[in-house]
Amino acid sequence: MFTTAQGTGYGVITDLKNKNNMKNTQRLQVLRQFRDTGFVSRNWAIRTAYITRLSGIICTLNKEGYKIVGKKKKGDYIYTLIEAPKGTICNPTRLVEIVDENGNRKMIYEE
Repeated sequence: MFTTAQGTGYGVITDLKNKNNMKNTQRLQVLRQFRDTGFVSRNWAIRTAYITRLSGIICTLNKEGYKIVGKKKKGDYIYTLIEAPKGTICNPTRLVEIVDENGNRKMIYEE
């Protein structure tokens, strides 16, 4: 069930079943930026992604097993991704099926 901003057909879509939809969307934007560039800056988050609580997202990612370091650089704060858990958007692995000579099937992550 979805609603849109009142008055127009355009606007922010709100998922009524998932109260943390915006939080998850912002987290995904940050993860995609890490995947594409290896870093996220505070200025990028505010100007491009409209994320004002980047430090909160970084803290959550650290708790989830991401290794992220941050440092100040020329009036901005840059977070750099050092390591990501396997099987995540930043460290993808493929799930493949292996069949041995006896016909036994086994699913493993390919590195």
